Amino acid sequence: MFSPPPPWGAMVSFLDASEEGKEYFRLILSSAWDVVGDWFESDKVKIALTRFCAEMMIGPQEKGTAGPMFFVSSLHSWGFPLPVGGSGALTEALTACLKDHGATMKVSSPAKSVKVESGEAKGVILKSGEEILAKKAVVSNINVKQLFLDMLQPEQLPPNFQDKVRRIRPATFSALHQALALKDAPKYRVSGDVESAFHVEAVPATAEEYLRGFDDYQYGVPNTIMPSWSAATVFDPSRAPQGKHTLYLYHFAPYKLKDGGAMKWDDIKQEIADGVLKTAQKYCINLSSENILGRWICSPLDFERMNPAMREGDVCHIGNFLTQLFASRPISGWGHYRTPIRNLYMCGSSTHPGGGVTGGGRAAVQVIMEDLGIDFKKIVTR
Repeated sequence: MFSPPPPWGAMVSFLDASEEGKEYFRLILSSAWDVVGDWFESDKVKIALTRFCAEMMIGPQEKGTAGPMFFVSSLHSWGFPLPVGGSGALTEALTACLKDHGATMKVSSPAKSVKVESGEAKGVILKSGEEILAKKAVVSNINVKQLFLDMLQPEQLPPNFQDKVRRIRPATFSALHQALALKDAPKYRVSGDVESAFHVEAVPATAEEYLRGFDDYQYGVPNTIMPSWSAATVFDPSRAPQGKHTLYLYHFAPYKLKDGGAMKWDDIKQEIADGVLKTAQKYCINLSSENILGRWICSPLDFERMNPAMREGDVCHIGNFLTQLFASRPISGWGHYRTPIRNLYMCGSSTHPGGGVTGGGRAAVQVIMEDLGIDFKKIVTR
């Protein structure tokens, strides 16, 4: 995750050289549901292990979903670190670091296009008309489709390159998110480890109901049977006024609805969100209206409106399908952070290792530094 992925051919050759490698390659080509079937008989155990893999925003029966199962073991090994003050605290820390090194930060300054001369990126042009020239390189972490379809012209790219970009598939589903302000932290109907868990997921107890829930999303049908929630203020009280709490209530949902398409979310998001909350209330004794001080709801359509990089509400930019992973993310042959435009690079969720706070920026930096003649190892060991 922290280094550039090798070309597919080289990776397969390397894995084929040992029994452990061959087994891992089989894992890569498998679905999460395949792998848990090799090891367990209980539906409940299978469901518990594969629900986490669905955070890739594709169902657990999709080939290629077995790889992320290592996240489960990594959480046991290293825990779940939280920035004090919320996720924004991480952004603020990175901003402060950049400014300390002389960077200038511009917000509310959307880019319109990449300035290209003789096949080389020379800077960016903002929608305001302002041009920001690049001394060494332009690095983009927006959606791959934004970059190559909206900010570059066909003649600036290899033949059929934009067609390849258009064929990149979005995730199978998006999410319906609710942020709640609470008087008291959630109290569960069961005791034990759940009281000290940061993240709690509720799922059906049978494989059929569980898997059919993911099938529904492919056909544009939302459901309310699999909410997940976390009250970060139990572990970080700074995120709310003294004695109060916040609740992150999250649920998978299709972007394009069967009846009405994406725009229909404006009409039904309150109804679906109420259903999700009702499901969560079955597991908690105090999620009633008396405990809820405030509530904010974000539909898959709202995600796209809020962040244009989340096209079709895809919180990971593009689908984490086997054909769009490792060196094939975002496109086969262009999974090394470079682009067909000299000195234009990509990083972020559209590239390996994908969405989330996964350390992928470190991998992109290695490639950029190599091209600029900077010794990466010397930099990181200072």
